[in-house]
Amino acid sequence: VYIIIYVGFLGWLSFNMTLITSVLILLVLASTWRIVAWIRQLAKKQAIDVTNLNARFIEYIRGIRLLHVLSLQKHATHRMELSLSETLKNRVKSSTLQSVSGPLMETIAITGLVVMLSGIFWTAQDSLQDSLPNILAFLFVLWRLLLKSIRLRQTQLNLVRLIPFINQIEAFLHPDDLSSRFIDGRQPFK
Repeated sequence: VYIIIYVGFLGWLSFNMTLITSVLILLVLASTWRIVAWIRQLAKKQAIDVTNLNARFIEYIRGIRLLHVLSLQKHATHRMELSLSETLKNRVKSSTLQSVSGPLMETIAITGLVVMLSGIFWTAQDSLQDSLPNILAFLFVLWRLLLKSIRLRQTQLNLVRLIPFINQIEAFLHPDDLSSRFIDGRQPFK
C-alpha cells in the first residue's frame, strides 16, 4: 500500500521523473534477481540436506547398540559430521547471499539517485531555483520508496529460503497421499 501511495505522489510531483525513476527501481529489484535464484537453489539443497541429516541421526540413534557391537561408532560419527558440515555450508552460503543483497540494492539505489540528481541539475540549471523544492520532495519520497522496495525484496528472500521446507511439510500432510502412508490391516471376508 505504501508503495502505491509513494508512486502516486511521485507521479503527481513530476511524471517525467517518475518514469525515469521507475527504471531505477526496476534496476534495483533486478539487481538481486540472480541472488534470489541462488538462494532458491541453495534452499532446496538445504531442505534435502536437513532431511538427510535427520535420517542419519535417527539411523544412528536406532542402531547405536549395533554400532557399538560392530565398532562402527567412528564411521557413523564421520557420516554424521559430513552431513552436518554440508548442511551448515549451504546454510552459510544462503545467509551470506541474503545479507549481501540488502547493501547491494542500497548501493545501486544510491548510485542511481546520484546519477539522477546530477542529470536533473545538469538539465535544469536555469530553472533550478523554482523547481528545487519539488526536486527535494521528489528525492525524499523516492528514497522512502526505495527503502520499502528493499524491505519487500528482503521479505521475498526470507520466503524463498522457507518455501522448500514448507513444501516438504505440505507433501507430508497432503490428504491425497495419506492413504499410501498407512498400512491397512483389514482382510476381506471370504
